[in-house]
Amino acid sequence: MSFVKATVAAIAVAAVSATSAVARDQVHIAGSSTVLPYASIVAEAFGENFDFPTPIVEGGGSGAGRKRMCEGVGLNTIDIANSSSLMKEEQWTTCEATVGKVTEVRIGYDGITFSTRLENTGFEDLTPEQIYLALSDKSEAATWADVDASLPALAIKAFIPGTKHGTREVFETKVMLAGCKAVGTYDEVFAANGGDKKAAEKECFKVRTDGASVDIDGAALAVDTVLLMVVLVGGRIVPAFTGNALRSRDPKARVAAFGWIDRLAIIAVLAVLVVDLARPGERLAGFVALAACALHAWRLLRWRGWQVRDMPIA
Repeated sequence: MSFVKATVAAIAVAAVSATSAVARDQVHIAGSSTVLPYASIVAEAFGENFDFPTPIVEGGGSGAGRKRMCEGVGLNTIDIANSSSLMKEEQWTTCEATVGKVTEVRIGYDGITFSTRLENTGFEDLTPEQIYLALSDKSEAATWADVDASLPALAIKAFIPGTKHGTREVFETKVMLAGCKAVGTYDEVFAANGGDKKAAEKECFKVRTDGASVDIDGAALAVDTVLLMVVLVGGRIVPAFTGNALRSRDPKARVAAFGWIDRLAIIAVLAVLVVDLARPGERLAGFVALAACALHAWRLLRWRGWQVRDMPIA
């Protein structure tokens, strides 16, 4: 679903007419990484079929998108926030107090799936109760069989949506909260906190931090994927153009051929992607990224681009 700042159109028109030299003439959208691919396609179709510039679409997470939209109205804020979760009532009230009328436009329904490796069987009928008992911060289970004897005796390792993303809210309410209620923990916390519903829900949402449950940051994954594509494509195009430019000066000039250093550099970027998924935010991720950076610096030096920096080779 998307939250659209309905007051923006009129205010933007007034800004354009008064300060056309500096006014923004594109709709600016940001938010859910889940919605990002769909929003990008719609934006491109809009730019191709209407006499207006293609809207700018960014990710960043549902919560971050809603926050940016609610910061105010003007050239430095976004116009539409893509979100894969509902805005809470208090957030809605605060937002409208800042920007005026906010309109919700539903474009679909968000869903989550649970996937396992092909060789790991026995998870076909996994329930919210079992997932809660495995991933709750109160859990001491080492394997899924510790949670339920009917499940495989495999170490618990689950990758779940990061806290910045709307899909995490879906996971919390549809899985963790449902499982928490099923095992009775919700009622216990609810009673212990004097009937405080929010406190009980917050307690149910907590996941373990010992490595069995790993948050996935969709933005980091997207950046790593784009980086890998740049490394693969750029590794063919840049040396080809540089080689042509060098040969225009010296027919015998050559750039280093694709070799083991190139393969190692590509593997290093793949390692960055894997570590960002498995160990996000840890020191290991920084070390792997530094190693990848060093390898690609070496790779660039082998192409001798500085020797043709004064030539328009494109």
